[in-house]
Amino acid sequence: MILTEEKKQQILASLKQDYVPFSDVFHEICADTLADMIMTGSLDTEEGQNDHHQLSHLKHAYFNLVPERYVEVLPTVEQVLQLQDKYQKRRFG
Repeated sequence: MILTEEKKQQILASLKQDYVPFSDVFHEICADTLADMIMTGSLDTEEGQNDHHQLSHLKHAYFNLVPERYVEVLPTVEQVLQLQDKYQKRRFG
């Protein structure tokens, strides 16, 4: 999922003001994505295991950037949203 410029600015403004609320949302997105991976049986596949590893890596990358380097976080957020979209489609689509 590619974020619009407006959404990117909203995320950055939120992180600048107080990184905790958006970080809670980000953490929840990661947890929901993992749940979708589990519910679809994707973790039993090599692709699912690779995506799980990538999700874990992205989550750690996010929390290494926030709060000091929050302006660098958008590519990480977009990658997590792509995984979320992929596994939501598998679960509900």
